Amino acid sequence: MDMSWIDCLIVVSLMVFITYTAFTTKKHTRSVADFLSANRCAGRYLLGTAEGMAGMGAISIIAVFEIFTRTGFTQLFWYNVTLPIGLVMALSGFVIYRYRSTRAMTMAQFFEMRYSRKFRVYAGILAWVAGVVNFGIFPSVGARFFINFCGFPNYFVTVGPLDINLTLAAVMLVLIGIALYFTFTGGQIAILVTDFWQGFFSTILFLILVVFIWFKFPWSRMGEALVLASSPGDSLFNPLDIGDKQDFNFTFFAITWFFMVYNCMAWQGNQGYFCSAVTPHEAKMAKIVGGLRGILIQVGLMLLPLAAVAILYHPDYAGKAAMVNEQLQNSFPDNNTLQTQMRVPMVLKNILPVGLLGGFAAAMLAFFISTNNTYMHSWGSIFVQDVVCVLRKKPLSQKQHLWYLRVSIIFVAVFAFFFSLLFPLQEYIWMFFVITGAIYLGGAGSVIIGGLYWKRGTAAGAWSAMTVGCVLAVSTIVLRAAWPHIPYLVEKVGPEFPYNSQVISFWAAVVAIATYVVVSLLGRKPSTDMDKLFHRGKYALAEEEKELEARGAKHKPVGRFWKLIGVNSHEFSKVDKGLFIYLVTTSSFWVGSFIILLSLGLTGRMTDRYWIKWWKIMVCIQIVIAFVGGIWVSAGGLFDLRKMYRRLGAIRRNALDDGRVVNDHLLADEKVEENNSSV
Repeated sequence: MDMSWIDCLIVVSLMVFITYTAFTTKKHTRSVADFLSANRCAGRYLLGTAEGMAGMGAISIIAVFEIFTRTGFTQLFWYNVTLPIGLVMALSGFVIYRYRSTRAMTMAQFFEMRYSRKFRVYAGILAWVAGVVNFGIFPSVGARFFINFCGFPNYFVTVGPLDINLTLAAVMLVLIGIALYFTFTGGQIAILVTDFWQGFFSTILFLILVVFIWFKFPWSRMGEALVLASSPGDSLFNPLDIGDKQDFNFTFFAITWFFMVYNCMAWQGNQGYFCSAVTPHEAKMAKIVGGLRGILIQVGLMLLPLAAVAILYHPDYAGKAAMVNEQLQNSFPDNNTLQTQMRVPMVLKNILPVGLLGGFAAAMLAFFISTNNTYMHSWGSIFVQDVVCVLRKKPLSQKQHLWYLRVSIIFVAVFAFFFSLLFPLQEYIWMFFVITGAIYLGGAGSVIIGGLYWKRGTAAGAWSAMTVGCVLAVSTIVLRAAWPHIPYLVEKVGPEFPYNSQVISFWAAVVAIATYVVVSLLGRKPSTDMDKLFHRGKYALAEEEKELEARGAKHKPVGRFWKLIGVNSHEFSKVDKGLFIYLVTTSSFWVGSFIILLSLGLTGRMTDRYWIKWWKIMVCIQIVIAFVGGIWVSAGGLFDLRKMYRRLGAIRRNALDDGRVVNDHLLADEKVEENNSSV
């Protein structure tokens, strides 16, 4: 089905509104802290909605579709293993609470405070290189979705040995231009505001989509399609029958559990969100409410590819399946990678009615823009903050600093355009993410967690871990590329490198951890004042204490149960306690169901019919939670948005709050009498 004028009107209306909201933020962006961190004025619901939008871009949605068609519900079952881990991380505010307490505006800035100035530059360069290359495929994957979803014809031109897709170039130019305008206009403030409104729209759209899919496709047909799409050892519904899966098997899931902890906040693609919360407690609670809203998106991203599986495999939809496969072959002749990526979007194009078709296109456009503007902002900022400004002997003025940031962001956008246009992606999107990210992430997890939680961690340990992780990742990238051209390896081992990106990244991380610990223990003890680093005790900030009191938190003794689940005496309101109870209760339920189902499965009592019934029960429960959580968090974001504007209007800008570090602490922490320089 081609998009009607109603569908086009929905897309255009959303873009006009979002562009207007971005323009209105310009007056609030008056300092470096405004541009980089929204001057730390964002509340939990605003962050939970906006960051959730930024973290789930168009490319991520296509990657999720791609993985679901290969794994089905099996990945959801094994994901339950992570719930106890995720619960502890959420209740403790793992990494995010302590990082926000440092008031650093980039992770590498924290590295200078904790380790050394030179290490900040080194880590900043690695993060920037890994991030820019990783970001390089975002525009092309998103643009191909819109080309095929909207039915744009492809036009090619030959330039030397290259066949350039002019349609792809034109669509990317428009999409990147929109994202760049939002980022350029108001920095992190504009990103927060536009991502929130796009997230608000997506919440409404996914509520409607979930209802439509649920009633459009009877569960009986979707269940039958799962069975038909499965084979022994490669099931889409029986998590104990996945031994023959080559990439998304048990090993893949086990490594994912490890990275859930190791890479917590290590990837800096949305680093502006890490430092935007008004207090460390709000940063922690934002992750919780964001996860609650995210359930709605997860349910939608589960039902949409499930409907596609039904279309492609159930005999009742054979005619529609033949049409979809023909369209894929015509659009991507003899290119299995792109056909796999676009299979679900092509199905949705043929099943969504007028209005929903435009709504889904608008949501995907919102997902594309939210992630692209966030990534442009992050990688552009990191290069200036952690490389250029640190190497300069003379500090930049506020005006110069903002100009440098914008120029750097433009460079990231231009690089992504040409990389996307010329780079041929030949593997799963997720695998590309993993291996390019490992250039930085291989050692970053040990350096971040060690720096925040282990007083014994040293700069030498950080240097060694980061270097080892990077060298292993880059070496394997080169080896994988050269492998088919080395006859001896092809003959003796096989035509391809025997390990995928996920396994390679895991071993790089393990070696980096061991290196960090051993080198730190062999070196001299660091002299970091952890209280000063985290602004606690005598270094606590009065304005953050006032914000907690305004939220309803009180200095009261708490019982043993509350202490057990991480509730302290001065930061938690009644709503906060209720959220913690919800987390503990739901996590306990899902973990309990996992143990029971695993026991029944291992004893042979869970037949195919029972597995299909269980997934229906699970989906129904998730839909109820998703509707309540999605509506509540999005509505709360409206109030937080108004509060952020008030804070930005009242706050006194500090010209020293620009990322500079002096003697292991922020220059902005040095009290400049009562009159910090206003901007």
